[in-house]
Amino acid sequence: MPEQEYMFRTTDPITKEQQQELEQLGITLVAAVGNTVIVRGPITSFAGLGPDDTTLPWVESVTSQLELSVSGNTNYYWIDTNQLLEETGVDRLHALGINGEGVRIGVIDAGFTSDLAKELGSERVHYLQVKYHDPQQLAGPYIVEGFSEDQHGEACSQGIASIAPEATFYLMSATTYVDRKALLEFVAEGAVDIDVLSDSTYYAVPEDHNDGRGELALLGNKVVESGVPYFYALGNFARGERTDRSFYEGEFTDSDGNNTHDFTPGSSSTLDRNAMTITVQPWEGDDPVYLRVFLEWNGWPHYVQQSSGAWSQRDLIAVQDIDIYLSYMTPQGQVIELPDVKGERNQFEALDGSRNVYVTPQEVMGLQLDRPGTYLVTVKNNTMAHTPYFRDRGINTDLLVERAVDMHMYVYTSGASFTLEHHTVGGSIINMGGAHDVIGVGAVGWTDDGWCVAPYSSRGPTSDSRLKPEFVAPTAYETPVFDGTPPYFSGTSASAPIMTGLAALLLQTDPSLMPARLKEVLVNSATSLCGGCNGLCLSHGDTPWNYTVGNGLVNVFKAYQLLRQ
Repeated sequence: MPEQEYMFRTTDPITKEQQQELEQLGITLVAAVGNTVIVRGPITSFAGLGPDDTTLPWVESVTSQLELSVSGNTNYYWIDTNQLLEETGVDRLHALGINGEGVRIGVIDAGFTSDLAKELGSERVHYLQVKYHDPQQLAGPYIVEGFSEDQHGEACSQGIASIAPEATFYLMSATTYVDRKALLEFVAEGAVDIDVLSDSTYYAVPEDHNDGRGELALLGNKVVESGVPYFYALGNFARGERTDRSFYEGEFTDSDGNNTHDFTPGSSSTLDRNAMTITVQPWEGDDPVYLRVFLEWNGWPHYVQQSSGAWSQRDLIAVQDIDIYLSYMTPQGQVIELPDVKGERNQFEALDGSRNVYVTPQEVMGLQLDRPGTYLVTVKNNTMAHTPYFRDRGINTDLLVERAVDMHMYVYTSGASFTLEHHTVGGSIINMGGAHDVIGVGAVGWTDDGWCVAPYSSRGPTSDSRLKPEFVAPTAYETPVFDGTPPYFSGTSASAPIMTGLAALLLQTDPSLMPARLKEVLVNSATSLCGGCNGLCLSHGDTPWNYTVGNGLVNVFKAYQLLRQ
C-alpha cells in the first residue's frame, strides 16, 4: 500500500497519548512543531478524516503534501476554447440556447482595453471606474464611465465572454486599494446593478491572519449578502521554485534561545537553522527589480491600541513584537548585513500615552535589487527587549511574556523570479481569499494525467480550518489579448472568470438563484478530481474534497440538470 505524507493542524501540541492514537490507525509521526504535525502512513488511513470526523477530534485540519512531489514532474498544456466548453459542460447548454443572455456580469480588475466592446458592442459592454478628485468638491468617491488601460482585465472578461457570449458586462477599473473598497461598497449597495461578480486582483499587504476577518474579506461577504455571487481567484502563492511570489507558514520556534526563529530546527549550522534563503534568478533588461517581504502573525484580535491610558492583562499578553531582517550571501559564502532593509515596527508603540496609535501584527520590508543571488531572511521575537520600556512607564513587566505565534510570510519579486527555501503549500491564501462567503477558485491544468492542480495555485485551509478553494477551474485558455503561439492566459486569474461564466449560464436559467443555493448546486454537480496528482479525498458529509482542488471541477450541465429537478 503506497504511503503519503499529510500535515495536521492540531488544537494543542500533540501528546504521547495522541501519538498512540495515530499509531493505532497505522499513521507515523514524522515531525511536530507547536500545533503543526507532519505524519506519514498508508493513504487509506487518512480517508474520512476532516472537519466532520470524530476519530481524531484534536485534529483541526488535514492537508495533503502530495503536490510537493509532483508539481515539478507534470507537463501542463494550454487548452483551446472547444475543449474548455466541452470539459465544463458549456457546449451542451449552448446547444439549448443558454448563453448568458440577460445576465449582468461585473468584473473588477486593475484595468481593461476596448477590445470586448468592439466585439460585443457598447450597448453590452460598460466601463466604470472610481474617481476621488471631484472638481466641484462634492462628496466622493463616485463612479464615472471609462477605464484604466490594462490587458489583464481584458483577458479575464474575454474568458467569461467565451462562456456567456450574450451577457452584459460591467468592467470596473480598480487600480488602488481604496478603489477596490469603494467599488465593493457600491456593488453591495446596489449602485452597480449586477448579477454576478468576478475578481482576479489581490492586495499584497496582509489584512488578517488568513481567516476572513480583514476589511476586504468583510466587504466581499457584504457583496454576497446583497445577493451577488462573488468568484475570486484564490492566488498563485503555492509554488516555491522560479516564481514571482511564494508563501511560508510556521510557528515561531527558538530551540537555541537566541530569539531568532528556527527555519530548520535541529540544524547544527546557526546560519542554516535561523535563515531562510531567497535565491533570485538573473534578469534581463534595465527595469528596476524589487524584492518585498510581508510578515504577519496571529495577533489580529488583539490590536495594540492605547485606550484611556489603561491596558488590560489580556491586551499585554496577546501582543508580540516580531521583526524581520534581510542579508545578502556572496557566491563565496560571506554574509553581508543589509542594516537598512528590515521590518522593526514596535508593536508596543501605543504604550506612549501621548497619542493613540494603531499597530497591526505585521512587518514589511523591501529592496530594489542591484544583483541576483542569495538573500537571507531572519525573523526575531523582540518582545522581551521591551522590558525597560515597560518598567520606565510603571507597567508590571510580569505581563510581558513571549507566546507561541503562527507566522505567515508572503514574498514577492517584480521583474525577476526566485526560489524560496522552506516554502509552504497549504494555507497559501491572502485577504479576500479567506472570505467566508466569497467562492475561492483555484487553477487546474490539462496534463498527461488529466486535470491536475497547477503548482502555483494557492491551497487551503484557512487559519480557522475552513475549506479553500471551494472549486477549481481550467487555466491557460486562448485569448487574442496576448501575443504568442498559441496566445493564452493563465493563472488563477484565468480560472475565476471561467467559474463566473459558468454561474452566469445558471443565472440565466433561474434569475432568482441566490448565492447559497447556487453554491449548493455547484458543489453537488462538481466532478471530483481527488486521487492521483491531486491527492486523496477527505470527507465532508457526502461530498469528497481536499484543500488542493476543493469540491472539484464544476460541470455546468449537471448543475443545470439539478436545478431542473
